[in-house]
Amino acid sequence: MYLKDIYPSFVTENKKYECKQILNDDKPLGWLKTVVGFANASGGILFVGVNSKDFSLVGLDEKQVDKQKLYFYQNIKNHIQNNLDITTSTIEYSNNNRNLYILKIQILEAKNKPVILLYDNLPLIFVRRDGYTSPATYEEIRHMILNNIEVEFDTLPTDIKFNIDDFKQMNDFCYKNTGKNINVKHLSSFNFIDENNYLTKGGFLFSDKCQLDNTKIVCNQYKDNNRGGDFIISTSSYKGNLIGAYFFIEQFVYSRMNHSYIKKDNYRIDIDAYPKRALFEAIINSLAHRDYFLNGTEISVDLFPNRLCITSPGSLYGVGELKPTYKLSSFLSKRRNNVVCSTFVYLKAMEAKGTGFEKIEQDYSSFDIRHKPIIFSKNNQFSIILPDLTYKNGVDISQESIQLTKPILNESIHDFAILSFCYFTKKSVKDISSYLKVANSSYLRNTILKNLCSQGFLKESVEKNTKLYETNLDIVKLN
Repeated sequence: MYLKDIYPSFVTENKKYECKQILNDDKPLGWLKTVVGFANASGGILFVGVNSKDFSLVGLDEKQVDKQKLYFYQNIKNHIQNNLDITTSTIEYSNNNRNLYILKIQILEAKNKPVILLYDNLPLIFVRRDGYTSPATYEEIRHMILNNIEVEFDTLPTDIKFNIDDFKQMNDFCYKNTGKNINVKHLSSFNFIDENNYLTKGGFLFSDKCQLDNTKIVCNQYKDNNRGGDFIISTSSYKGNLIGAYFFIEQFVYSRMNHSYIKKDNYRIDIDAYPKRALFEAIINSLAHRDYFLNGTEISVDLFPNRLCITSPGSLYGVGELKPTYKLSSFLSKRRNNVVCSTFVYLKAMEAKGTGFEKIEQDYSSFDIRHKPIIFSKNNQFSIILPDLTYKNGVDISQESIQLTKPILNESIHDFAILSFCYFTKKSVKDISSYLKVANSSYLRNTILKNLCSQGFLKESVEKNTKLYETNLDIVKLN
């Protein structure tokens, strides 16, 4: 028997799950760092009594369960000073008429981070990643501490006095959008300026004199639909205030994007590669929600023949890791930079509520799935992808773009094509056979698709008496 037989939601070890055959008395560091890693990330579950190689059930009897629980809590008390929210329970199963148990240890995300592991008198900090636990980086530790005390970069003080003459670019932008010049009283109402007329760091980000390293932007145009140093047509970089940053990105894209038209009977409809409003929202969001604490980073603007990809440092605040999705307005993202966001709202570049992602969706609402915008957040950065509306084939998840967390047993020549085709949307057997240009046969249904489903690579569902298949994003990743 395997763990998934008694705990169906388990597929493999990932950011959420870890398996141990036994809590090793000789080397407790191995499982202690997993506990700390879960607490410093988004929480997770440690299963004891499961083979970590093939996830087969080894099981524990009642005495072993009690002994393991006691040993677990003793080590937590001796090595971890933080108060962790941990619950233990057992999962019972039968094997050869014998009742056995799996010890399930659930660790919730810690309220106060970082959680520190004391081992051999050394303080250690770990973070759980996708299927493994490793030491936290300096930036991650710093980020935990700052988030803990809820300090925002743009609220920090500076020793720079506010001078209206240093905000000419911002004033021009304000007048263009609102018909009015910037008002000092309004700026002070949302901490752009403090009570002594000093700028906060958020205010300084809009100054004509701003040249902070953490405002860097790099734009690249590529010859082909994938990245590669030899295929860059043009590149340009910027460092400076946020209004200048917006115009820099806009100009780079506008001067290089394609234009086309749809011919009707008596007229034609002109089409830009990227709708003006969607591009505006994508740029503003990348600037407003950037993590300005992350030094040595940059906003990457990558222009390909079939898409524009804007990647900003820092995961979506309050959301964390987000799998690629077409539903841009399906989640709520907190504001990371209240001063920056409030300033953009004042300048009528953002709405007081929401992220503006729904406007991007609206601009692409009449186009097919290959021409839908995508958003995802991973590795402490978030990306917005806008498909080029003049590019006929749109954006496709190619076979070269996916990677597997485990090998496919009894692999067929069609497996990767199926997984890429079903990556974002559910497909019927008819859809799949048409895409592969093969017959809708029992071999396709009962051998190829069944094999991928049995190993967890595909998820099967039924809608209106039709079987649909969708790639399991937990074990099939974008490269």
